[in-house]
Formats: sequence, C-alpha cells, structure tokens
Amino acid sequence: MQPRVADLRVLADALSVLSHSELDALLRARQVSPTARLIDFFDLAELLLSEDSLRTALAPLDRTRISALTDPTVSDPTEFSAELARRALLVEVDGRVTHLESVTTLAREISALAPSPATGPAPGGHPAPMGRLARGERALSELLIGLGDTPARELIRGGLAQPELRRLGTELGLEPEAVPAIVTLARDAGLIARTIEGWVPTDHGEHWLGLGTATRWVRLATAWADGFPPGLERIITAEAPLGDQLAAGYPAATDALSEAFTERRVSGELLGLLDGDYLTDPARLLLTDPDLLEESVTAAFPAPITGVYLQHDLSIILPGTLAPHIERTLRGFADLEARAEASTYRLSDASIIRGLSAGTTGEEILSFLTDISLTGIPQPVRYLVSRGSERFGSLVIRPHDGQTILRVTEPPLLDQMLVDRNLSALALRRDDIQTAHSRFDPDVVFWALTDARYPVVAHTISGEVRRPRRRVAPVPVPAEVDYHPLIEVLTSSAREAPTDTDAAWMTRRLSSALRAKESLQVTVTVPGRGDFTFTLEPTGISGGRLRGLDKAADTERTFPISSITAVAEL
Repeated sequence: MQPRVADLRVLADALSVLSHSELDALLRARQVSPTARLIDFFDLAELLLSEDSLRTALAPLDRTRISALTDPTVSDPTEFSAELARRALLVEVDGRVTHLESVTTLAREISALAPSPATGPAPGGHPAPMGRLARGERALSELLIGLGDTPARELIRGGLAQPELRRLGTELGLEPEAVPAIVTLARDAGLIARTIEGWVPTDHGEHWLGLGTATRWVRLATAWADGFPPGLERIITAEAPLGDQLAAGYPAATDALSEAFTERRVSGELLGLLDGDYLTDPARLLLTDPDLLEESVTAAFPAPITGVYLQHDLSIILPGTLAPHIERTLRGFADLEARAEASTYRLSDASIIRGLSAGTTGEEILSFLTDISLTGIPQPVRYLVSRGSERFGSLVIRPHDGQTILRVTEPPLLDQMLVDRNLSALALRRDDIQTAHSRFDPDVVFWALTDARYPVVAHTISGEVRRPRRRVAPVPVPAEVDYHPLIEVLTSSAREAPTDTDAAWMTRRLSSALRAKESLQVTVTVPGRGDFTFTLEPTGISGGRLRGLDKAADTERTFPISSITAVAEL
C-alpha cells in the first residue's frame, strides 16, 4: 500500500511546524530509526505513512481508538484526537481534525477483520487460590537465590539448555517446561539479567528479595500485566476468555498479542492471575485499582515467622514462612532441602564453608542460630560449625599481577584441585607443593571453587579477608536513542528549502506518483492557449520535465513542471 500523495502534503506540513521536543516524542513513539536516511519532512511523512510503519503504530491501539480513525467525515476533535495526532495518525490544527486517507483505509481494513467484542455478564467470580499466589512468589524467590549461586547459561542460539531447565525445575518445584516462562517474567521485572556467566540477579533483584512477600508478588504481577498493551482494563468488558478479548480489543496486534499471551499463560497461572483463560479477581484489581492490590492480597500470604526448630540431625524445620531478611541470612550457610508448608533446611560441612567464605564468622553463625532457634543449639550443630571454622582458611586466594594466586595449607588439597575436572576451565598451574595460580580474575576463581565445594576464602592483596559479593548484574539500562542529528537534518532542510513552496511540492508529488505508478489528473498552462487537463501515468522526471502516458490519446506527453498548475489523484 503506497501512501496517498495528498496525505503526504498534509502530514509533511504538520510535521514541519512541530517543535524539537515534539518531533523527538513522535520519532520515539513511531519507533523511527535514528539512522533513517531522511532528507526532509516529505521523506518523514512518506515513512510514517508506509504500511509497515502504520501497522506498527496501530498495534498498541485498542478497538475504540482505531475506530476513531475510520470516519474521515469527522472534523471535530474527539477525546482521542490529540493522542492520535501525537502519533501522526491524523492531523489536528486550530481545533480542526484532518484525517489521512492512508490511515483511514488501513484502519477500516483492520476493523473489518477484527472479531466482535465479547458480550455477556460482567467479568468476575474467579477468586485466585490463595496458595497459588504464594507459590508463584516463592518460585521467583528461589530462582533469584539459585541464580546468585549458579548462573543459568544460555545456548548460543538462545534459550536454556535442557540440563539447566531440569536443574532449575527441581530447585523451583516446577516442570522444566514451565521454567522459561518464569525466567522471562523475572527478566521483564528487572530482577535478572544476562551476563557472560549466564542469567544472574540484578541489583534490583537483590533489593526485591528483601521486600515483604505481598510486595514482591505485586511487583511480579505488575511486570506480568506490563507485557500487554496499555489500556487492558478497558477491553475486559464481559466474562470471556482473555485470549478472545485481546483479539477483539486490539485488532491490529493479533499476532503479537497471541504470542505475548502464550508466553504469559504459564506465569499468569503460577502467580494466580489466570484461572485457565480467565483473569482472576486479583488480576482485575491490578488493572482497575492497583493501589488497593497489595492490601487485598496480603491475606493470601501467611504472616512471617521469626523462629525455627534446630534438630540433632542438622536439619532446620521452618513452621511457616520465614521473614525475608532472616531467610536470606539462613540461606547463606544452610541448604534448602524441601520447600513445603513446613520447609526444611540442612546444615553441612559444605554449607558452613560457604557461609564462612562469604565473610560470616563461626561465632556469627552460632549467634544467629541462637536468636532464631526455638529449641536451642544442639551439640552436633556446634561441632559442625566449630569443625568448619577450623578447616576454613585451608585454601586462600588473592590477586597478584592480574592473576589469582591459590595457596593451600595441605598439599593433598592442591593435588586434588589440579586433577578436578570441575576446575579445568580455571587452567590452574602449580607453582610449588602448596601454591598454584590462574590467569582468571579472583572473583571468577572464587565462585568456581565455591561451586565445586572447596573451602575457599578470598583475601585482598594486603592479606585481609574480602567478602565476595554474590553474583549480581547491574539493572540493564536501555541504550538512549539520540534523535538530535536526524531532527537537525529535517529542520535544516526546511530552513534551506522551505517545503511549502509550490514548485518543491509539485516535484515531490509527481515523484511520489511515479514511484507508486499512480495515474494523475495534471492541469497544464499552455502560453497563449489557456489551461488543459490530462490524465497521465508518470513515466519519468528529468531536466525539470515530466513525461507521462496519456491513456486517452494513447501517446506519451512531456510537460515542463513549471507549467503544471494543479495535480489531482484519481
């Protein structure tokens, strides 16, 4: 579909009077490439009225807004006119609306193919099972904690490998097929980001882990809803499957919305936002009155507890959901063994060494357990912590000349490390019976040794114990798109060769018709004889002359462009 020439003139005129900030907002809204090869506002108008650009611009609009573009006889502003004009889908000047035929034609085509809106009783009656809300929040918490310990690596072609899906599925208590949807939700919420190591928590994710459970759930639910076009609450008008209402409510975005809905079905059900294909009551509250959401769902999450039962077999039984800050500390030196109504953690040599390696002392571990234990500290627990403290320091790493030095107190430990396949990527090289080195950064070496369950402690160059930070990535910041150079080209062209001159516009209109192979009614002034009108199909423009096929006379005619006084589309 080629844009109508008359639309190009109207839109280019409107674009030429926009301020720098208005042009910047328009280019962003219409997703114009900042490197687009545009010379003047006519070029920009032509790009914005191309079918691909229009379909992209119409995709996030709901049925009502698209309908507002289908009637070109409406010249009075409507409640949507200003919004649509900012997206260059119509022109509004001095309180009058001018429709663009290229937009109207496409909007009518889309509206004609759209399914009818759902009819029936008002939506409601889908309460979310309370346990499901807590289960979804818990799965995301486990994902972040797990990725902090062991990043999830992506395949070169994208997506997680099957072993990673099975590992994460086991940790989260989900089927492996559900893991990608959870990873996508965590990414969309800004909780995880991909680094060279794989998917790891972000700074924002670390902060999220310290929030209350209801607040964490609300953040996840908001990220889920943000994956749909704005105004979702306006299209949920009846009790009908969400997929059907999306297709009817956003007629220009059927394919994109279908894909988005498929991606979010699993995470929506896990969070309790979907009951099959229907929005639950919390989901509708999220759309209609989000300020009340957290208060309304708080009851779905049990009140946090602050006490646990320490057992002689080194297990720790939680009679409920621990307060987030307490559980995060506990996870530093205990392993989650079973997640249920009464979850179980377990202490081990490896878990105690992990806590000590992170900078927590044995005394701090025992003090913390004393504070939260409802049964005191069993003797086996004291012995385990004491033994771990004695072993701690048997493997020390420190930076040296851009490399990492490893030193052990017992030579057999170094012998074991040098043949350990799990450490082969570190390329360890022996220096003497107690020392080796790696060309990799100390943090890389530390986490590799920690993952392989070695009792490693990190030192600074001066020999002080360093507390390595958990694997955390900064929150991804989208690259800022700079439209200033493009706007400068457009405005400079307007200053140097004003686009409202009749000669310039005549040439552009004829060139556009030539590219579109459109026939025109051309009025030509012949000196001494008056004006004549011809129906021509332009075949060429050069040397200030227009060549065109006169179909009525079946002959080619040539006219000076300066003699053409009017052009009309057929």
